[in-house]
Amino acid sequence: MNRREVLLEKAEALFSEHGFEGTSIRTLAQEAGTNVAMISYYFGSKEKLFATLVEIRAGVIRERIKELLEKFPDPELRLEELVKLYVDRFLSQPKFHRILYREVSLNRRPELQSAIADVLMRNVSELRKVLQDGIEQGRFREVDIDLTIVTFVGSITQLVTASPQMHQRMLGQKIGEDISEIQKLRNRLVNHLSSLLKAHLLPVS
Repeated sequence: MNRREVLLEKAEALFSEHGFEGTSIRTLAQEAGTNVAMISYYFGSKEKLFATLVEIRAGVIRERIKELLEKFPDPELRLEELVKLYVDRFLSQPKFHRILYREVSLNRRPELQSAIADVLMRNVSELRKVLQDGIEQGRFREVDIDLTIVTFVGSITQLVTASPQMHQRMLGQKIGEDISEIQKLRNRLVNHLSSLLKAHLLPVS
């Protein structure tokens, strides 16, 4: 792992634990065993480092979506795999996603918010291809694609990034770091979203 990769790894851990505001460049440099100048050399600023992290994480999902389009010609199978992909990615890094969407919603740093939005919209474009292709094949009904994506991504985002205590009470289930509880929630969420999207997209026979 090179120095840039070490900085990104340490930054993600610190951002996830302490938030964007609570993570200083000096602390990051100490954790990575380097100096502040090196962070400036690789990224320019803390904001740009955070945006780079978002690009990397979003890029992984984007490539996986492209793989789904190639690997699964059947739109319904694509849909099932897409739900699993998004649920797994969000549940594997809930703290980071909470910080990410907090930055987007607070609008304290317009340039950073704009950079994050640009990255996430590239993923939305790939999601749109999955749905549009299913419609063009006659396998999905004509629906409002944009609102369908908002419903899908928004449901996962709300569950993972909003108040865990409130959702625990609503679900009657803990949302924590226990592996068995996470797996239980994962299966429940995958089944629910898959059923929801199929009911919305598949023509009535």
